[in-house]
Amino acid sequence: MRIIKGIKVILFVILFILMNLLLSYFLVKANGPSEVMWKDFRKTEKIDTVYLGSSFSQMTFNPYIIDENTGWNSFNMGTPGQPLDQTKEALTAAIQEKHIKRAVLIFGIPSLELTQNANARATFARARNYGCSLLEKLRLDWNYVTNSENFNTEASLTYFFQWVYNGVDFEPKKIAENLKIRKESKDANASSKKVAGYMEYIGKGYAYSSGVFDYNTAAENNTKKAYSGKISDKAYKELEAMCKLCQENGVDLMVVNTPKAPYDIAAYGADDYFAINHKITGICSKYGADYYDFNLVKPDLFSICPEYLSNFEHLNKTGSEVFCNAFSKFVLSREAGEDMSQYFYSEDAYMESVKDIVASYLPGYDNR
Repeated sequence: MRIIKGIKVILFVILFILMNLLLSYFLVKANGPSEVMWKDFRKTEKIDTVYLGSSFSQMTFNPYIIDENTGWNSFNMGTPGQPLDQTKEALTAAIQEKHIKRAVLIFGIPSLELTQNANARATFARARNYGCSLLEKLRLDWNYVTNSENFNTEASLTYFFQWVYNGVDFEPKKIAENLKIRKESKDANASSKKVAGYMEYIGKGYAYSSGVFDYNTAAENNTKKAYSGKISDKAYKELEAMCKLCQENGVDLMVVNTPKAPYDIAAYGADDYFAINHKITGICSKYGADYYDFNLVKPDLFSICPEYLSNFEHLNKTGSEVFCNAFSKFVLSREAGEDMSQYFYSEDAYMESVKDIVASYLPGYDNR
């Protein structure tokens, strides 16, 4: 009797595993953004520079443009909703696997809120396993489910059922489309835009967003409205840990705030915004890293405009191309040892430069 019960348990486990594998094959998104990034990262042999962070990284830095201008061999490791602790994982992988010389970390107010998207976290973690040995996959899986961010939450269980958090809608048409992508895609790039949705993947981790932002929606579309403003001390600690990691491994680290709509600092609150900048600068300086806020950049290098934005905080394809050419000039000047402060406004000068835009799109700002 005990033997029969044991056999039933074994059969149940086998059937459970097979069912999970079957559902994963049919429902899990083929070539999702995180999977595409990690596949391309692992198959790219020579990488000396990486761009790190969430969609702010992914949609801003086009390695093809920057590499052509600078002679670098760079790769964009940004993925949608990427939290800071997983950004640190990406940085660690780049140091250990590619022995990089440089890293560009995208960091701003959204980073400081330490927003956690459980689905994005799990998707990133699963994709991180691509190309690893079985033993390494088991180690990474164990680290994820026992991580303090995931332990005692449903994430530690659903992690093994990808179709729950990274699946297409349970509709015949969507499933058929997903299977077609899975069947036809021979590498990480093919048809990836069909699952990325609002982005189109180009390669080397870079994806762009289409559309043009309407400044007339400024009162409702700005950093102050989009984010809670609750700063996490842990976010600063994650930044410090990445700065220290780069210092210990001889990696030149640039921490960058990507350009947004020109009224955005005023909308958030200039005093609070610049106080955050000072703290970020202090942490970076402690470990020999540099912080550059490209919201304060002078128009001689780059000037933001509606045509360059897909929304108030993300560059579109045109904006990315113009910015990457400007960034290339910037880093070549930096490598030549020039004074980089020449490219940026002081705080007061910046607010003076955007006062007409602020007055036009944020009525009543001066009366707050």
